[in-house]
Amino acid sequence: MLQNKWTFKVAALTAAVFAVSCADQKIADLEKEPRDEREFNNALANEYQALAKKEAQIYNDSIDARHFAVKGLQAAAGMFVLPEDPARWDIHKKYMLGLMDGRERMLFALARGGRFIEPELGAKTQVAFDCWVEEIEEGPSMHKDQKKEINVCKTLFSKRLADLEIAVFKNGPVRRVHFDYNSANIERDGMMTVAEVAARVNKFKDRRIMIVGHTDPIGKASRNLTLSQKRANSVKDALLAHGVDPKAIKVTVGRGELKVSRKEFEPNNRVTDIYLY
Repeated sequence: MLQNKWTFKVAALTAAVFAVSCADQKIADLEKEPRDEREFNNALANEYQALAKKEAQIYNDSIDARHFAVKGLQAAAGMFVLPEDPARWDIHKKYMLGLMDGRERMLFALARGGRFIEPELGAKTQVAFDCWVEEIEEGPSMHKDQKKEINVCKTLFSKRLADLEIAVFKNGPVRRVHFDYNSANIERDGMMTVAEVAARVNKFKDRRIMIVGHTDPIGKASRNLTLSQKRANSVKDALLAHGVDPKAIKVTVGRGELKVSRKEFEPNNRVTDIYLY
């Protein structure tokens, strides 16, 4: 019996030493790993590196340290790294509603352009969420300041998410080009919008574009459908002239009359919308 106890203790100690060694190696690998050229992935790798070091060096949590270091390595390599899914962690159901609501809001903001509009803020928001999830799972028994750490991560996440949502709302991924009556020619203001979109797409090579043309409700529906397609094509041609890769333009379509009330000011309906995603 005594021999069995010693065997168990040695096995547990060996496993702990291995976990620490493995976590340290992953963190060291992440520190040396070249960063991806995309700003969001770059920032994400740096934020996960900081979180992994905190877990390893301050809390001696080698398992979670290794987990976040691996996520950092994936981000540095250019992979699409998602925030943690609380449903995959051992978390009491009373916390799940708040966590899942925050995660859905964050994913929506990131998908609506947050990764490109505010890449560093987007990365900090995602890692703060992962920190919140990890701290809640550990519960009050891990260390005496657990509740404080939970609140720190939660507060950071809430503040960053609010700032990210404001940034996305102000600088969202939709740009609008206006046209004169019965025309598919892009005027000066429209060309400025095209140039702005082209600059963003050329800077962030993984951006994709959908172009949707519209008309006002005056005239025959069939003719308006043709005119809306011409307007969409004009915007596409202008983007290509500004150096946008044709492969980045995924959809170019005319949808005819904009589905709004005829009482609206008609020039606001003669548009082509450019969606970035």
